[in-house]
Parts: sequence; C-alpha cells; structure tokens
Amino acid sequence: MAVIPFLSLPTASDGFGTSGYDPGFKLTVARELPRGFGLSGNFNAASVTGEAGRAWEREASVSLGRGLGGAWGAYWETYGSFSDGGCDCTANTGVTRALGDNGQVDVEVGRGVSGNAQDWFVGVGF
Repeated sequence: MAVIPFLSLPTASDGFGTSGYDPGFKLTVARELPRGFGLSGNFNAASVTGEAGRAWEREASVSLGRGLGGAWGAYWETYGSFSDGGCDCTANTGVTRALGDNGQVDVEVGRGVSGNAQDWFVGVGF
C-alpha cells in the first residue's frame, strides 16, 4: 500500500490544464494471487481549479493481471471517474510487454458502461 501526494502546477497552454495549483493524492494497493494473478487498485482525489472555482475530482480503478510468459502479460480493469453523484465508468482489457526493468508498452480495448464514458475505445500506452 502506498499514499502518493502530488501537486499539479499551472504550466500548460490554454485549454490543456488549469490556471491554479491543484493538490491531490493517490492511494494504491496491490496483492499477489495464486496461479500468477495479481490484483491492484487505486483511488485518486484532487482539488482542481475550474471556471466556477475549485472542485474535487475522484477516480478509482481495480485491475486483475496475469503474466503470460516471458515479458508478456494481460489485464482486465474497471475504472470510474466520480462527480456530481454519478460515475463515468469503463471496463477494458489489454496485453502488456515489458521493456527492460522499468518500461512497458500496452495495448487495450474497452467500453464505457455508465455515465458519459466513451462507448468504445482502443489505446496504446508506454
């Protein structure tokens, strides 16, 4: 388990960030499970600057992963962004490939399941 405080600084161009100093924290947990599976989750909260002043943004995710052999892995995840009493929630799955000791690339596909979450999406991350 870890608690990670952070502070977002107002360095972005117009339309790509906020104009204020936005503090927040992340709470992360992970647990190894039998047969090569792992379960992890996180909760993020931040006080962000908006047009109407400050507002709390809250996000949470739960992920189940499994090594596939060598540098390959797979995962299944649910993610939610919570505001105004509702949840913009998604479910997604993907494959990962480790790149050395500290890098990873992943490809995912997912679907929004509630709120204003995007219907279908495909992503690549590094």
